[in-house]
Amino acid sequence: MKKIIEIGETFGNIKVLSILQNRPRKYNVQCLRCGKIFTLTPSIIIHKNSGCLDCKRKDARQEKIKWYEKMYTGKIFGTLKVLGFNTTKSKFPHAKCLCLKCNGTSSIRYISLTSGRVKTCYNCAKEYLKIGHQRTVDLSKGGTNLTTATRPESMKNSNNTSGYTGVSQLKNGKYRANIKFKYKQYHLGVYDDPKDASKAYQEAKKKLYDGFLEWYQENYPNLIFEIKEIITSGDKDLKSNWENSDISLKSFFTKEIEQELLDGDIDIAVHSMKDMPAISPKGLICGAIPDREDPRDVLVSKNGFLVTLPQGAKVGTSSLRRAMNLKAVRPDFEIKHLRGNIHTRLKKLETEDYDAIVLAAAGLKRTGLADKITEYLNGEVFPPAPAQGVLYIQCRENDEEIKEILKSIHNEAVAKIVEIEREFSKIFDGGCHTPMGCYSQINGDKIKFTAVYSDEGKQIKAVVEDDLAKGKEIAYMAAEEIKKKINKGNIQ
Repeated sequence: MKKIIEIGETFGNIKVLSILQNRPRKYNVQCLRCGKIFTLTPSIIIHKNSGCLDCKRKDARQEKIKWYEKMYTGKIFGTLKVLGFNTTKSKFPHAKCLCLKCNGTSSIRYISLTSGRVKTCYNCAKEYLKIGHQRTVDLSKGGTNLTTATRPESMKNSNNTSGYTGVSQLKNGKYRANIKFKYKQYHLGVYDDPKDASKAYQEAKKKLYDGFLEWYQENYPNLIFEIKEIITSGDKDLKSNWENSDISLKSFFTKEIEQELLDGDIDIAVHSMKDMPAISPKGLICGAIPDREDPRDVLVSKNGFLVTLPQGAKVGTSSLRRAMNLKAVRPDFEIKHLRGNIHTRLKKLETEDYDAIVLAAAGLKRTGLADKITEYLNGEVFPPAPAQGVLYIQCRENDEEIKEILKSIHNEAVAKIVEIEREFSKIFDGGCHTPMGCYSQINGDKIKFTAVYSDEGKQIKAVVEDDLAKGKEIAYMAAEEIKKKINKGNIQ
């Protein structure tokens, strides 16, 4: 006989709050240890009732820390003596070390000690090498990656031999792009075509001078930044059609970047938030959510506006959400698969058999291509992806210096809105293969939240107007309304 789960009943460290859905049955539950609210199935509640996953990970992490303390406390590596370990959530525990040379204390990743990469404290190394503190930043924004390496100040840009600003021709016939910022020279890569090098220069100029690095340079003049290009699996695979495919998980665009962040190869990663999985890898956190760019989708067309496109027009997108939005308004459209970064997609529009393509307004504006936009699509009719237009500045959880820097660009108001949108996405397991979207409109303390989910080729819409202070509850209200319409067959 199956056990009946009652609302308010506790199982171990889990308390049942409410029924989320009936088929398959799921419950909203709360961890009594940390207070986190999440969703579980009945079998997990009854048979695996030790608590939430975060608490399990925390317990495992503490056991790991104890093992490290037992193994390494008191040992000497170079001039560093291990005093103990920090109780941190980082994937790589940091040892508290005493420098036998200057008697200063440092927090150093244990693997750097045991591998021999670090043999003295930072202050002693800085004094010896006579260099400033170097940091690495990844500026991958919405699939447009920028390769920039810090160069010595004494290294001057060669004479312009290409006819393009910031581009010089090399002896081998190729073209090198450079940009100077705050008296520092940045190398942007080598290209076969001077136009491609010029594009890299224009993108770098936009990113450098729109406030991101400029703010850091002004407020932290002693920091040297290196911008590193990271090619993700999503960047490499431009052929797979991910509609209804499990490989279209958001981590496909982030896992390589996150791994380098965990490994200490970079210190900051700038992602498009709509590409981020709901749960970050352990040891990584969102350090800041800056100001939001325009969240809407846009039409880039060579044959007119959405309503004036010819019958049977070919529209390019690889997003199932965008395809369903288009079909709801223009069932006659032929949706053609389209992948690649912004420049690749725009080029395909010009050279291949497309009448129009759909892109994010934010991506075009951030790359200085807003003039390419034919039409802004109404967010209430064409709800964008949750958190579209928002950047996700990611860092290591135990990196206090970086966390402190990032606090200054954090926009709490945007963070509250994004929390609602991402919660809605989480309810429906939103990804590239999930046909759902939402659009938030703020008026003072009120929010108008428009949410859309496509079921069996038909759109189900919910509109919630309520107090913004209710936070995630807004997302659940919209989700419940959509689920009721699905169950009743009341589909728009």
